[in-house]
Amino acid sequence: MRAQEVNLKELFSNSHFEVAEYQRPYAWGEKNWKDLYKDIKTSVKNNEPHYFGTISLKRNENKHYEIIDGQQRLTTLYLFALALYRVLTERNLWKDEREKLRFEIYFLRDEDLKLSLGNLNREFFKGFVESVLNASSGEERELPEADLDTNRKLKGAYEYFYNELSSKLDDKILQGILNFLQSDRVILVKFEVSDDLLAVKTFEILNDRGLPLNYTDKLKSHLFFLIKRELLNLDTNFINRGFAQFFQNFNRIKTLGKELRVNYIDRQLSEDDILVYLYHYLFRWATERYNIGSEVAYEYNIYREGIWNKFLTLFDKLKQDKNQLEEFIKELLTDLVGLSKSLLDILQRAAEKESNELFKVVALLEPNVRTWHLLVTSNYRGFLTQELLRLIETMDVRIYKVRGTDPRRGLYLNVISTLKSLEAFPLAEFKDFLQEFGNDADFEHYLKGSMYNNPATKYMLWELNSTTYLKKVAKKFGINLHGRHYNFDDIDKELYYRLEEEHILPQTLNTDFRNFGFLSEADYREYINKLGNLTVIERSLNKKDCSNKIPAEKIEPCYSNSKLPYNRRFLTRLLTKRKFDKGTLEALTDALIEVLKERFSI
Repeated sequence: MRAQEVNLKELFSNSHFEVAEYQRPYAWGEKNWKDLYKDIKTSVKNNEPHYFGTISLKRNENKHYEIIDGQQRLTTLYLFALALYRVLTERNLWKDEREKLRFEIYFLRDEDLKLSLGNLNREFFKGFVESVLNASSGEERELPEADLDTNRKLKGAYEYFYNELSSKLDDKILQGILNFLQSDRVILVKFEVSDDLLAVKTFEILNDRGLPLNYTDKLKSHLFFLIKRELLNLDTNFINRGFAQFFQNFNRIKTLGKELRVNYIDRQLSEDDILVYLYHYLFRWATERYNIGSEVAYEYNIYREGIWNKFLTLFDKLKQDKNQLEEFIKELLTDLVGLSKSLLDILQRAAEKESNELFKVVALLEPNVRTWHLLVTSNYRGFLTQELLRLIETMDVRIYKVRGTDPRRGLYLNVISTLKSLEAFPLAEFKDFLQEFGNDADFEHYLKGSMYNNPATKYMLWELNSTTYLKKVAKKFGINLHGRHYNFDDIDKELYYRLEEEHILPQTLNTDFRNFGFLSEADYREYINKLGNLTVIERSLNKKDCSNKIPAEKIEPCYSNSKLPYNRRFLTRLLTKRKFDKGTLEALTDALIEVLKERFSI
């Protein structure tokens, strides 16, 4: 391995850089862009050098390098140079055409682009850069649209730098930035390695000393290392192909999560979370298959670092039998890709509304992470029938939302960790778990408490709008909805997102509490957040027509103008027929509980 301190101009001079297929797509976000831009401006202002970190490369031929580590930083620096090139051109700040051409050849392209990205970014990045360069030369050409989240980030980085440079800096500062990029003050340390094994070790060493590296990166690196050291006859190309597919699946997962507005997928899920899915699905099977469970036992209550250490220990144990090690590596990679594909499949089916029930669970219910683990692993095994989906929905509502606790032992030990070894879903064990933590008595107990802002309340009240359940609630109050079939679209996500919880009896009552059957303000406070006093309604109606009114005053124009049959058809008739006091509130709470026990039955 050869380490060399270089400036940016030396790094790019006569060189081309490629990101391999198995590397992750571009992932830097606005914080990273801002930090890099701030470093550049500070260095220019203070006329001082700046160290931009390390880049690890493997030389292929004719100064074509494969980027082993540092692709996020190098790509972002390239996009900064691209934005600067366009701004300088638009303002006619080049000394002459030769200076412009030299900059383009040094940093952006000669015969080909100086940087080629892999995986999902390649075609978009190439088309985007060429569009910018052609536009800078006076050729009219629209910038391509970014179809995936990773490509939106590439475009976003360029647009951020372009906007900052074009709108906030004067010509003198732009010239200073140009001189800075072409000077010896932009410093990087280049590590150049000659073979794959050394590339892997360099990757691990560099990232173990403070630079960001997730456990999925470590897994990829460690698999290469194991094959190079322990399984010399095994081709590593299947590792490359597997991780290329994994990163592709993951980026599409994030894109669909954003489109569906699934908070867990869009804002929380990371690549390492798929490794957690993998652990709970694969690890117990492996320890039992290779008869090492007593030495490396499966634990359900474990987190990322512990999971990574479990895998390392298992790898070490399996080194004693090369055949077992090879089989396990192939099984692990197959399941890692398969589980990511299973999650992608769930999101694609939800996005296409192939199943109303699946769409509602994914896009409206916002499942707990335990629920996601069960959904994805069950789908991967081909066990996710409509009936199982209904039971998983029931689990999420009854246990992880209404009850609000986080029981895991029975779910993981008796269900999720056994799926890989079974030919059929362990329904009896799953129902035992549901009965232990979500039985009817417990469900009813929690539903009788305060349900305002419970994560299940909006979803449960939404479900009451279906004709079947609405009739059952109405019948308990002698309201005949027989023959009435309302055109209610239970997968209208735009309507669902516009809804918010509303108190039928207001949170602030500007009259005597005894007029509504309450003994005191304390008695009133005890009841106003109960399920029978809650509905969901369009935010615009709630703020304008419902706020702080007594129930009878909400019939018109509040509930009657709602698109929800529960409000428009049931509540308007209930409030017309009888006074909504403490007794009615209690009766409605009891009626809703009975219907919800049926809707989310075990």
